[in-house]
Amino acid sequence: MWTQKEQALLLHEIEEKADAAYRAFHAGLVPEIGNFYGVRMPVLRRLAKNIADKEGFIRYQLAQSSICYEIKILMGLCLGTISSETTLLSLLQDFLPLLDSWATVDLTASAIKPKKAEREGYFRFLQQCLSHENPFAVRFGYVAMIPFMKEGYLQQIFSVCDLLQDGATYYVKMGVSWLLSVALVYAYDGTVAYLKSCRLDDFTYNKALQKGRESLRLNSSQKEELQSLKR
Repeated sequence: MWTQKEQALLLHEIEEKADAAYRAFHAGLVPEIGNFYGVRMPVLRRLAKNIADKEGFIRYQLAQSSICYEIKILMGLCLGTISSETTLLSLLQDFLPLLDSWATVDLTASAIKPKKAEREGYFRFLQQCLSHENPFAVRFGYVAMIPFMKEGYLQQIFSVCDLLQDGATYYVKMGVSWLLSVALVYAYDGTVAYLKSCRLDDFTYNKALQKGRESLRLNSSQKEELQSLKR
C-alpha cells in the first residue's frame, strides 16, 4: 500500500529534480500540460522503477483530487508493469479520465505491452475507449492500436478509423493519422486501398498521407503515389 509519507517523499524528489529550462521547452511542446515541474523522462523512469508497490501507487493517485503531470507519467509507466489483465484494465479504466495531454497518452500507450494471450481482450478494451467522453482517452484507444498492425488486426483498425467523428478534436485526428501512417509502413497496398475509399475527414486523411510521405521507411515511388492521393 502506498502511504502518505511515500507520497510526500516522492513529491519532494520531483520538486528537487525540476529543471526550469526543460520545463519551458516541454511546456511549449505540450501546451495543455497543466501542473508541471519540469522533470526529465530519464529521471521519471528511474523514479517509476524505484516504486515498489506500483499498483498501490496508482490506486493512491486515483483517489487524489489533483495530481501533477509528472505523477501522471509515473502512473502510465507503472501501468505497464501490472501483470494481471483484470487489474490492468480496471486501473486503466479509472486512469482514462485523467489523461489530459498527448504526452501522457502516448507514453502510457507505449508502456503497456499485454501478454500474447491477453491481446484480444486488450484490443476490445481499446475499441471501447473510442467512445469515451474524454478526447484524450479516445486518442489513447487509437494510438495504442499501433502494435496490432503486425497481428492481423488491420481490417478492424480500418473499420474503427472510419468511425472517427467529424467533430473529433485535433489530437484525436492526429492520433488517427499517425496510426494510418504506420499502417502504410506495415501494409502499404492494403492501407492505400483503404484510404481510397475511406470516410475520413479531409484533415485526418491528408495528415495520414503527409506522415506517410515523411516516413523513412517508404520509397520514393510510394511517396509520389501518396502525394497524388491528396484531397
